[in-house]
Amino acid sequence: DWAADRRDFVAVERERLAVERERVADERDANADLRDRVADAREREALDREASLESSQVSGLSGSDVLGATDRDDARRHNRRRREDAAAARRDAAERRSFAADDWGPLEFGPRLTAMFADVALQLFGGEDLDEALPHLLALSVAAVPGCDRAAITVVEGGRPLHTVASDDVARELELEQWSGATGPAPAVLADGEDVSVRALDDAARWPRLAAAATRLGVGAAASHCLMLRASDGWIPVGTLTFYGAGTDAFDEDDLGALSLVGSYAAVAIALADQRADLDRREAALHRALSTRDVIGQAKGILMERRHLSAGDAFDVLRRTSQRLNRRLADVAEQLSRTGELP
Repeated sequence: DWAADRRDFVAVERERLAVERERVADERDANADLRDRVADAREREALDREASLESSQVSGLSGSDVLGATDRDDARRHNRRRREDAAAARRDAAERRSFAADDWGPLEFGPRLTAMFADVALQLFGGEDLDEALPHLLALSVAAVPGCDRAAITVVEGGRPLHTVASDDVARELELEQWSGATGPAPAVLADGEDVSVRALDDAARWPRLAAAATRLGVGAAASHCLMLRASDGWIPVGTLTFYGAGTDAFDEDDLGALSLVGSYAAVAIALADQRADLDRREAALHRALSTRDVIGQAKGILMERRHLSAGDAFDVLRRTSQRLNRRLADVAEQLSRTGELP
């Protein structure tokens, strides 16, 4: 169903582009006709002016000039007929496409495709927890992609795996096998950036340990995609997405297209989670800074009142005490504010 919806979407997009090309061609023909009409009008005006002159001046329009004007008229009429024939052919082609669409009935957004990715978008961008959103994305992939029996996402930072989210224990074990030895399709796509599809994973000579694990677990094929995000200095990898199939040759072209599409959603979800975590860290640091500033201000006020010091001198007292005791300035200020005495 998903593949059929995807084909429908492509068919509608092609139709849209064909209609746009025909519109541009019609405008080009209309401009050419306008230029021909303007040229005809100019030549008629020139002939009328010549006819109104004296016979001696009229003789200045030679037979070759008249013949050339006639030839130009014939050429323009021929070009107009060619443009009219081309426009008629385009109308016939559009009518045939319309009849074909009525018989086949392609939908711009099929119900399966719409429902799947609407649900994905709500989960990924509406939730706060990445560990809840990614399993949902993997479950949808297993349900919607015919060749995919299980799937896994490994989040990386600086080329090192941070954590893995898998659709089941088999996929999790295969991911662990790959990353523990840095061998397999997932580490390969992280290193090269190019998708890797292995038709017979249990017979992969490149990765004998992974092949043995795949044979033991009953996995026949795998396809991996690198999750990339654009940064200020170029594209950076944030993880890998791997589909696993039970049999060999489990993935066709549509399945690999789905792998890339699901990978795009996963990459954006990981980026949003990183941004949220960064904002949380910044907010916590801001709250700590504001709290520390308030405590230091209270301690300075106590010293200024008791010892009749200026604000700068009171701060110097706190700083010297902090250095003498090898304690944080905020801790010294907090004790002074709480007990009324310098430590």
